[in-house]
Amino acid sequence: MAIVVVLIGLLFGGGIFLIFLALSIFIRPREMAQERLIEVASRPGATFEELRREQPFNDRVLTPVGKWLGNLVKSRTKSQRQIAISKSLVKAGYPRGLTVDTFLASKAIIAIVVALIAYPLAVLDQVSFFSTPVAFSSALLVIPIGLIGYVFPDLWLKQKVNQRKDQILSQLPQVLDLLSVCADAGLTFDAGLLRLIKPGQNLDGALVEEIKGVLHEVRLGRPRSESLQNMGKKMEISDLNSFITALIQAEKLGVPIAEVLRVQGEEIRRKARERAEIKASQAPVKMLFPLVGCIFPTVFFMLLGPAIILGIQAFSGKTP
Repeated sequence: MAIVVVLIGLLFGGGIFLIFLALSIFIRPREMAQERLIEVASRPGATFEELRREQPFNDRVLTPVGKWLGNLVKSRTKSQRQIAISKSLVKAGYPRGLTVDTFLASKAIIAIVVALIAYPLAVLDQVSFFSTPVAFSSALLVIPIGLIGYVFPDLWLKQKVNQRKDQILSQLPQVLDLLSVCADAGLTFDAGLLRLIKPGQNLDGALVEEIKGVLHEVRLGRPRSESLQNMGKKMEISDLNSFITALIQAEKLGVPIAEVLRVQGEEIRRKARERAEIKASQAPVKMLFPLVGCIFPTVFFMLLGPAIILGIQAFSGKTP
């Protein structure tokens, strides 16, 4: 019994350590390298060992362990899977500064943490299947639970991608209206984009971040049409791609940009209304399953429960 208690304590301790390791990966600041460079530049006489000893425990221990675990998982992950994760991270806007390595490390850490927490609980609950030993049955139970923990980051990332796409779709009509106003005022398309990202415009979100990326590529020498096409391919949003295609064709044919922006804005709003109508028509069907499975049984139990109890008592010869 003493050995089991010690084992459970070790497993809980390891789980707590891995939880802190996962937090260090997820909450890693994006400007960490820049801050370290500023710190080194501010102390030119300090040696590397002095600077390393002054680092917090997160930077000295947890982050290197997380990198090692990420590289280990990455070496055993297929290249196609890594490319798919990289594309998903790009679509999600690199949430919490995650990279492919840190994302794979977080998957492994969460799976291990869930398994380490579930195993002692299963042992304490004396879980046993088909008269097998408790330790073996608990290990069998932990395997699917650990797989759930391993898959959870994928579901979280997919949700982030969908949220960012919805945010872009909701911002696109407003951005097109503002660009149309800028074009009517005599500004070029590039000047209108610069006006959008200018501080004080009360515009913030995924689409504004993508526009900033496009302008950054244009400053580096890439053609604007190519940068816009790359943004459309990266996000894979049909409304955004149709707008980019119409804009590029209008520039080639010499059509006024303001008219194109106005037409595209109206078209995107029409599609948004159609999507809203489709979702509204699907609401009764989606509400049917919770009603039948959760609400109706409770109502029936509350209404018919006393009558059933009285009927059972009457047939058994007992009086209430």
